[in-house]
Amino acid sequence: MQGSIRFGYEGKATPKAEWNARLYPEATQKVFTAPWEVTITPLDTCGIVRLSGNKYQKVLKSKSPLARALMDNYRVWAKAQKAGEGKVDKASTTLYDTVAIYLAISNELLEMERLGIRVTADGHTLIDNKAKKINCATKWKDLEAFEDFLVQRLVN
Repeated sequence: MQGSIRFGYEGKATPKAEWNARLYPEATQKVFTAPWEVTITPLDTCGIVRLSGNKYQKVLKSKSPLARALMDNYRVWAKAQKAGEGKVDKASTTLYDTVAIYLAISNELLEMERLGIRVTADGHTLIDNKAKKINCATKWKDLEAFEDFLVQRLVN
């Protein structure tokens, strides 16, 4: 999970310097120029994943030890961050890393592009045809199916 290609946080039309790349641009540059294959889910795809409604309620009310531990930790995090503790029973925050984990096993639900990506000194990840080609998950084929997949993995 890294970068922002065509869209920014929460699907906004303007790309932004993603948090990790902005904090550590030199490290991000090293990752993007490493001599091995690199696959990323930028904000374009990971920055719009949230669970709400019935899907979220299935996780919230699940008896699964994994789902219970996840929700317990979510409550602790929300309280420590003062991140809308009252919202914990209604919806998730953005689930960025779930897409990176999904890409470790499949890319079936995502549109992948092989793009030259250059990282600027301030952490912007820009398309540059002269830069090393990176496998980028730039768009969802079926975000709803991914949410269903995620819920199933968490509650079973």
